[in-house]
This record gives sequence, C-alpha cells and structure tokens, in this order.
Amino acid sequence: MKITILILFLVSNGLFICGSSASQEISLTSEKGLFKFPFFDNQTPVWQYNGQIPGPVLRAKAGTTLNIRLVNKPEESTTIHWHGLRIENAMDGVPGVTQDAVKTGESFLYRLRLEEAGTYWYHPHFNNSEQIERGLKGVLIVEENDTLPWSQEIIWLLDDWRLQKDGSIYPHFNTPHDLMHDGRWGNVSTINGAYQPNFSVKPGERIRLRIVNGANARIFLPQFQDLFIKVIAVDGRPVSEIFPLTNFKLSPGNRVDLDVTIPEDAGGKTYSVIDGFPRKKYPLAFINVKNESPVETPNFAPITAENFIPADIFNNGFVPISEDVNC
Repeated sequence: MKITILILFLVSNGLFICGSSASQEISLTSEKGLFKFPFFDNQTPVWQYNGQIPGPVLRAKAGTTLNIRLVNKPEESTTIHWHGLRIENAMDGVPGVTQDAVKTGESFLYRLRLEEAGTYWYHPHFNNSEQIERGLKGVLIVEENDTLPWSQEIIWLLDDWRLQKDGSIYPHFNTPHDLMHDGRWGNVSTINGAYQPNFSVKPGERIRLRIVNGANARIFLPQFQDLFIKVIAVDGRPVSEIFPLTNFKLSPGNRVDLDVTIPEDAGGKTYSVIDGFPRKKYPLAFINVKNESPVETPNFAPITAENFIPADIFNNGFVPISEDVNC
C-alpha cells in the first residue's frame, strides 16, 4: 500500500507544495481565473495553476520520484514541460513529440525521476507563446540531500505582462511586429506576480536567492544596490568557480542561484534591485532589512561543479541594448 503525505506551507512569496513519501504525488490544475494588478480597479482574466499566479512552488529531494497529475480545465489543450530537467523523454511535455496534448476535462500523470538538484521551472508546451503569457508557469526546486545552513531561501520568478488600459492582457500573440523584433515584451514586470515587491531580511543573514526568468522575451539584468552578490549556480547546475554578480543577463528561461549576505550593520536599510537592461532602468524589488540586532552569519562553502560554467564565460557575451522603455 502506498501512502502519500502532502504538506502545504504558506510563505511570504507563494504556496509551497512538498511531498513526503517515496513516491510523491501532487495535483496541478490548469484553470481560468482572475488576478489583481495594483494599477487597475478591475481584476485581470488569467490562466492559473491551482488558482494562483504564479503556480505553486514544487519541492522534492534529489533521488526521489515526483508524480504530478495535470488536470486541464480551460477550453484548450495543454501540456507541462519541465524546463531544465533531464528526465524520461515521455515525461517532457512536448505535444506531438513526447505525448499527446491533454484535452479539456482530461488529465495526465507526469512521473519525474529527479536525479539532479537545482532550480527549474514548469510551463506549457502547447500554444506556449499564449498560455505562458496568460500566467501558466511555476518553479520546481530539486533539493540537495545534504542541505546547507542558509539563513533563509527566497525564490523570484521574474515575468512581464503586456496589459491594456482596462487591465486585460493584450490578446494578440505572435504578431508580425513581435516576430520581426525580439519577441513579445510586456509593459509591467513582476516578481512572483507582484509589482516591485518588498522582501524582509535580517542583518547578518546569508540568503540563497533563486531567480528564474519566466518572461517570453524580456531579458533581465538584475543589479543589487550596495550589496556584494555571488553566483553559485546557473541553469540548475553549480558553477565551477563562484564569482561575483556584476553583468549577468538573464534570458527567457534562464535561472541563476545567488549567495547574498546582508551586512551586520545594515539594520533599517532598504536595498533596491534594479533591472539594468533597458535604457530606462527601473526597480524590480526592494530588500528591507529589519532594524534589529544582527543574527550570526552562517559560515560554509557552497558546492561547485568542476569544468561546468567558469566565471569568464559571461564577460564576452554581447546582447544589444533594447529600445524598450516600458517597465
């Protein structure tokens, strides 16, 4: 007899679903819903997983199997692709290649054998240029078996939305303009569905910050005001040598794990995180440090992977600066 225990954690930046069994089982329901952006009186029609934007953060240990049942409710077929995971081809979620699309009212059970720890994300691969833009996406964390003593972990799913004056999502996808330029850029950037959110930390904390770019086309260049940030993993894999975050451009689908230490004397300060990629720079988020005595900063060395991603690989890449001036 198989016993499955689902544990739900409510946290500051979303609903976490963790499994506690040898064969974990989770349900993800694709459905239509409403989401409130701060700029409009009306709520915005969106597509959601489990009634939330973004979808729930899924967590499991490396070496376990995660069973996820997709239930599809909208009047359009869909699938789920597990971005970055090296898994059995039949579970990869590409309609017409690895599986049939899941029709309205039907379900599909994904069996994910999680071999490698890292930061990943999930999204449709059926009419994905529209379904992702309407809100179907979420983060999947595969945890190391030997966890490090971080003060806390924070997850940021970066996104942008092209919203009209009434708050609705611009309904034309893959337009000739977008296809001839650099894709569909939105006019509102969010983190975990929130516009310019605030994150609370303590002086002295050492934080693992996992960032995922879930936008369709927007490139992000996160710049942290007056904080020394180190890159410890790229696209789910530890780097070969830890290096400072200075000019790291996140393309759509990219992930980066950061080692962030809050100075002990930073109590009461607020640090801005800026998107430095467009010509008109704008705040992505704010890190608010509580005005209290510092906690002891954990002392440890994050794992590295020999011969994976060296620091200097990011020094010579050229990305033209966008003319986009929206935020």
